[in-house]
Amino acid sequence: EGDRNIEKKFPALKTAWQSFLLIPLKITKGLTLKEIRLAYKILPTSDAPILASAIKEKPDVLITWNTKHFMKKEVMEKVKFKIMTPTEFLEKFSI
Repeated sequence: EGDRNIEKKFPALKTAWQSFLLIPLKITKGLTLKEIRLAYKILPTSDAPILASAIKEKPDVLITWNTKHFMKKEVMEKVKFKIMTPTEFLEKFSI
């Protein structure tokens, strides 16, 4: 999905996007029901486990295309990391 959207909407960022994808992923292990419930209080959607994983791992940035849920002011104010779209991230951090 990301490849398709970058190529279609932001072709100038294609190389930066491909470079970004070379960064090794970190997979969160062992979310508890309590962690998911706490995230659900912030983001009451089926995306709560994603938010719970991010809260647990304490990233600098959570990158998502899901602007409808994650980019809400009340969500962004309650987490300790930035939430950005891939495009925002690439524009801010590309060399």
